[in-house]
Amino acid sequence: MGSFQLPNILFDCIHAVLAGFKITAQIEVTKRKITHVTRHYYPYCELTKYGIVMGINTAITAFQPPTPLQPKLIEQLRNELRLRHYSLKTEESYVNWYKRYVHFHGVRHAAQMGADEVGRYLTHLAVERHVAASTQNQALNAIIFLYKHVLKTDVGMIQNIVRAKRPKRVPETLSREEVQQVLEGLTGTWRLMGRLLYGTGMRLMECLRLRVKDVDFNRNIITVRMGKGAKDRRTMLPNTLKDELQAHVGRLKRLWDEDRRNRLAGVEMPDARAGEAVNL
Repeated sequence: MGSFQLPNILFDCIHAVLAGFKITAQIEVTKRKITHVTRHYYPYCELTKYGIVMGINTAITAFQPPTPLQPKLIEQLRNELRLRHYSLKTEESYVNWYKRYVHFHGVRHAAQMGADEVGRYLTHLAVERHVAASTQNQALNAIIFLYKHVLKTDVGMIQNIVRAKRPKRVPETLSREEVQQVLEGLTGTWRLMGRLLYGTGMRLMECLRLRVKDVDFNRNIITVRMGKGAKDRRTMLPNTLKDELQAHVGRLKRLWDEDRRNRLAGVEMPDARAGEAVNL
């Protein structure tokens, strides 16, 4: 049988179909380090006097595996703060100072800046923003934490900072009569909280996070958990608040029983205990 000639358009169609069956396979080889190797299979067709000859050519392409994406710097900052058990308010404060710092310098990456940029920002806070000395110190602590624990670098000697002046003022205190007037203006649970703050010396968040198990009515002792600096301490429970606080605990116990019957969520559990409570 003699040779024959396919129409050009038919030959182009066959080649296009075969080229569409490109197969890519990835294998891993281990030498000094892992390298990904891609083997490509390229179909081809050739017109001869005997008809159409089809086959497959191969080509190997080697490339380094992509490096895993690092979390954003702000997420790294949050992770480091939580790893060291900083309070939520401190975390929010440090994150906000980080945002203000980079925006002051035109949204430059913190790793591209150093002591000079830190000094200019702190001076800006004192001269133009007129912040208090404690506010400027808080901003400095947040930025130093960022460089030391997140970027793992020494920011260097920060020089020529205009420090905010700490004014010397006489502390103002309320008399017993004034305190009584303030407490009489409160009602219900707010009044009980105000009396606890005044009588025990607890801070506001310490009072809000107070748990039933940390109140010892027999010895008139309150155990404050995770106070300032993540430290526990004990304080006295005044006798004048004992009966009112016990009545409040009784009301909460009835509310808790009702929530359990209605299958409502319970109280917030700290740290890893939240996950443990779900599995109980």
